[in-house]
Amino acid sequence: MQLLCHLPLINVKLPGNATLFTNTLMAYVRFDVIKADTVRKAMGLEWNLTTFENFEQAGYGSKYSVINISTIFFMIICLVILLLVVALFHCFGKKYKNVKSISDWLYQVTFWQVPVRLFMLILLPLSISCVQNMMFLEGDFPSVFAIAGIVIIALITLLTILLQFCMCRSIGTKRKRNMSGWLTSVAYIRNADPRAFQFLTLFILRRVLFALVCNLMPKFYSGQAFVVLICSLWMMIILHKFCPFGPQDVWLNYVAFINELFVFFGVMNFIPMSNLVRDVDQLWAVGRTFMCLITACIVFNLINLTVMMIQDVKTWALTRQLKDS
Repeated sequence: MQLLCHLPLINVKLPGNATLFTNTLMAYVRFDVIKADTVRKAMGLEWNLTTFENFEQAGYGSKYSVINISTIFFMIICLVILLLVVALFHCFGKKYKNVKSISDWLYQVTFWQVPVRLFMLILLPLSISCVQNMMFLEGDFPSVFAIAGIVIIALITLLTILLQFCMCRSIGTKRKRNMSGWLTSVAYIRNADPRAFQFLTLFILRRVLFALVCNLMPKFYSGQAFVVLICSLWMMIILHKFCPFGPQDVWLNYVAFINELFVFFGVMNFIPMSNLVRDVDQLWAVGRTFMCLITACIVFNLINLTVMMIQDVKTWALTRQLKDS
């Protein structure tokens, strides 16, 4: 849903009803708990609006990355503080036994599940904001933050691609299975087949590509839509051929595949029609169609989340019953 709500960043003439609807949802997919104006005032920054109207309509109106991703910026700061606390406890844990138990628990909880999963959640808005800020570099903190963000994202993306290449070269070895098994379990992919790791590789790569084409190809909307379509088709092939979720979570492959269909049809229908239709009534009809598509995606994922919660509760209740007996 996060990627679907960001489709209006593709440079097309958006219907007003679709823009209003996606702007309402953008606060949730970007985790906007802290208002951007609060961050702006706290840092003493001006808005300095961008030149791209679709970015302003989608909530990326400032050229400063820390303003566009206000809550995510503080989430990153909290994560850095947490990692420093874990490192501090780990150092003291070697000398004091009481601290060692806390240190082991913090290390087990934090590394590497928290950084990896948080990175996967914030990657798309962080990439868009950092690349956008790179186009308006100045000698200020937001520009330094954007450069650091781009460097980290580029390194992680290249490392993921390199790991994918190494796994494919070492297919069938025990070391390969152990490495891919650990990495995929951290990313919620429980299949230790290195081919299933392509899901995680494309998950990261497509978000970085989306941020690049939306910022660097503002007048070439067909090229932007083509990149999104190719990535969506590639992801559906991976989900169908390799089934990265399994064997206990096979049904998640179907869930992910259906979500990809929402993105695919959104790009195929909404993007071209928004630029081709000139009649106002027809344009609003296109907007309503896109709103229905996003609503269907939300309802589908809510049902999926409800089923997952019910299954988790049943598993917990069964485990508790077995322990009591």
